[in-house]
Amino acid sequence: MMLRARNNRPSHGYALVTGIVFLAVLTTVGVLALKNAGLESRMSANNNLNTQAFEAAEATRTLVSQLIDPHVYNRGWPVAIGGTIPNKIFNHPIPAGMTLTSSTGSAAPIDWYSAPLELASSFDRLDMSSIQVHYSRNVANAESPEFVLQASATVKRLRADLNSGSDVAMASGYESLGKSAASGGSSLYFNVTARGQDPNSQAVDFTSSIYRHVIRN
Repeated sequence: MMLRARNNRPSHGYALVTGIVFLAVLTTVGVLALKNAGLESRMSANNNLNTQAFEAAEATRTLVSQLIDPHVYNRGWPVAIGGTIPNKIFNHPIPAGMTLTSSTGSAAPIDWYSAPLELASSFDRLDMSSIQVHYSRNVANAESPEFVLQASATVKRLRADLNSGSDVAMASGYESLGKSAASGGSSLYFNVTARGQDPNSQAVDFTSSIYRHVIRN
């Protein structure tokens, strides 16, 4: 009877080493996946905060721009905020949560139409050193939870221009810029810059536009 010899050579733990290598690889992949998920979560949160800051700036810029026309047309501010124009005549409510202040420290805001002109050589549309408007309001809707709109804005008078054909009106008897403007002969240009921020973070955004007002009185 022939007997086979048994192989008693040790396996040297190849299976154990291979298992440890695979475990290390899987652990590394898992850690990297968790880090990437955390990074994406933070990026998404920061993007939402920046979006809210932009919305605050854009909402403020829009609301402030809507005040230019009644303000210039009535040559002043309503009594409700310390001006001299009766509220009914001004005929445009100041948005809830908005405070108009004066850079000179007086009670009523300055008249934007008579503010000093901004020279092209020194004009900086993002210069917020002269704050004239503050806006803060809680906003909630069905799509998103409540958040606070906080922003400040400045209004700067850029220039006054004669419109096409105004020289003909002046030659016909209108003697000054104001009189010739009765037929829409001149325009005032304003820069409205708003700075929005998220009150719970460092997220800040700016928005700016040029507003043209046609003088008609």
